[in-house]
Amino acid sequence: MAIAVIKFRWKNVSYRFLNKRPSVPLKEECSLLVFFKKLRKNVKAISPVISVLLMIAIAVVASLVTYAWVMGYIGFTSGKAEKAIQIQSVANKDDGTHVYLQNVGNSPVTFAVPLVYTDGAGEGARILSGVTGTNNMLASGATADFLLGTTIQNDGISHVVKVASDDGTFSQVSVTFPLS
Repeated sequence: MAIAVIKFRWKNVSYRFLNKRPSVPLKEECSLLVFFKKLRKNVKAISPVISVLLMIAIAVVASLVTYAWVMGYIGFTSGKAEKAIQIQSVANKDDGTHVYLQNVGNSPVTFAVPLVYTDGAGEGARILSGVTGTNNMLASGATADFLLGTTIQNDGISHVVKVASDDGTFSQVSVTFPLS
């Protein structure tokens, strides 16, 4: 392993490389040193004040970008958590199958086209009670009664019932009606 030791003197530079003399004469060493010193003097730089202002500006912009990204991420994730629905029960009655749905979130949920999926097949449903307005808005904490277009058979087989709102909020349960 080679170790280089550099000694600086007043007007010249001498090198000692593992106790061997360099092949470059001392006069050329001085001319190289003078050349690099002149080159260094001709290099223009920015003022220290401007450099500090640039660093502060870059730090402020970086922090603003980070803040905007974090706030956008938090706003995106918390918006979905405010809307939540839950199927409370599914019951077969004389007029058809009723699905009772409760809004357990903090924001109202809308059902412009009320769809209830039974075993993967979507079908239209009539909302009997619990919603308000023309867009069928279910308020926070309220319960709605959905009447399916068809009746789930009492066949002892497990059926999957899923209700989805306009914005994609959904609830899904598995129900089994005993053999009649």
